[in-house]
Amino acid sequence: MRIVSNHMKSLTRYSLLLLFLLPSLTFFHIWPLNSVFSDGFTLFLGCLVFVSVIFLRGKDGKLDFSNFILYPLILCAIGGLSLLWGGGIGNSTIYWSGLILAVSVGWSIAVSSMSVPGGREDYCLELSKAALYGVLAFAIISLLLYYGIVQRFLGLEFADGSRLRGAWRQPNLTTTTLWFGVVATAFLAGSGLSKKKQLMLFVVFSVPLALAASRLNYPYICLALLLGGFMFRLGTENQRKQGHSLLIGAALVMISMVITPIISNSLIDYKNAAASQTDSYDRVSLLEREVVDSPRISESLKIYNHLKSRKISHIMFGEGVGRYGFFSFEAPVIHTEYFKEQSTWLHSHNLYSMIFVELGLIGLVFVLVATS
Repeated sequence: MRIVSNHMKSLTRYSLLLLFLLPSLTFFHIWPLNSVFSDGFTLFLGCLVFVSVIFLRGKDGKLDFSNFILYPLILCAIGGLSLLWGGGIGNSTIYWSGLILAVSVGWSIAVSSMSVPGGREDYCLELSKAALYGVLAFAIISLLLYYGIVQRFLGLEFADGSRLRGAWRQPNLTTTTLWFGVVATAFLAGSGLSKKKQLMLFVVFSVPLALAASRLNYPYICLALLLGGFMFRLGTENQRKQGHSLLIGAALVMISMVITPIISNSLIDYKNAAASQTDSYDRVSLLEREVVDSPRISESLKIYNHLKSRKISHIMFGEGVGRYGFFSFEAPVIHTEYFKEQSTWLHSHNLYSMIFVELGLIGLVFVLVATS
């Protein structure tokens, strides 16, 4: 049996924590500087984690690589081929930066999980704790940004708009990140996390979820209810605790969708009245939004209709990383009763269809197989 030092346990714990704190660091977007500063800063920290983990692991002689480390390398290779085959590299710098960050984070996780301190269960426990603390910081920063507290403290003119965009500055990404916190809380319910702390954490996560008003909450809530119910009925004693906690978390999120916008709007109106200010944003809640989002359907129709005229090479290798905007502009949607006008988007509103357009069928198949 391998004896793992406390140093190794601490290294894994703090490495994972720093990885989950990276989303919170994107709040530097509020600075009146080019976004390259914040993206580059996050990229630098991701690479720093990668280099530090490899150095310290190698120093202890425990740098045993696994096959997972090939995933980001192959993904980068496919991205490079798509750029060469697509015949253009314009406007893709920021996408390449994000891809490099994904590579550095992927390598960090891979190297950290080669020799798991205490076994798989301890690693999952440390992973959940890191996710919980990281998403908790993310939720607090997102709320401070939404209510303008950070902006007032720094003396900046900056508003979040009608929906909470979070530290990511994008409601859908913020919603997905916050649900990581909900799931991590439910997982830790099986490891002795008190019910009082669970409720407090669920409330903290559910408030920005309601203010972000993302339609992603619909499938996430359904999945949480299905998974929680399955674990509660058919799981072990520990899994039943986790399933029960996940059901409570999903229920609190649903309740928050109704209550939070009402309370939040009252607080903002009171603050504006006290400061003799007017709010130019039409704040919305998820319940007020249409269930179906027309841009998502419109972009999907573009891909489907344009597929007939694309070359086989473009279908196999894609248009190139960061070139979805060009594809969206050049591929008109066939006008229907509901979509008489089209818009150009830099993304497809769907991760898998965007991977298909930019990395081709080869990239999509690889991602599906590797992540399954």
